[in-house]
Amino acid sequence: MIVPVLIGPKHKIVAAAEQAEIDLSSYELITTEHSEAAAVLSVAMARAGKVKALMKGALHTDELCMPSSMASRGCARRAGSAMFLSSMRRAIRGPYS
Repeated sequence: MIVPVLIGPKHKIVAAAEQAEIDLSSYELITTEHSEAAAVLSVAMARAGKVKALMKGALHTDELCMPSSMASRGCARRAGSAMFLSSMRRAIRGPYS
C-alpha cells in the first residue's frame, strides 16, 4: 500500500487538494518554504530510508533532478524511473469512489 508523505509549501499543497476535492487530514504533510527545499528534503528522506520512493507533483523536474543527482545529498546510486497517474483523485480515493 502506498502511504503518501506530502512535502512542500503548505499553501500550494492545500490549494491543489481543495481544487481536487481531496481531504488531506489522513496524510502526513511536511511544510517547506519553497519547492527547492522540498526537493532537497524528499531526497534526503529517501536516502535515509524514511520514504521508499519519490513521486513529483507540481515540482519542476529540474528541481527534483538536481538534488537527486548530486552525490553529496542525492540518490544517484538508485535507479530512477518515471510514473504518471492519469487521475490522482481516483488513485487516492480508490477506483469505486
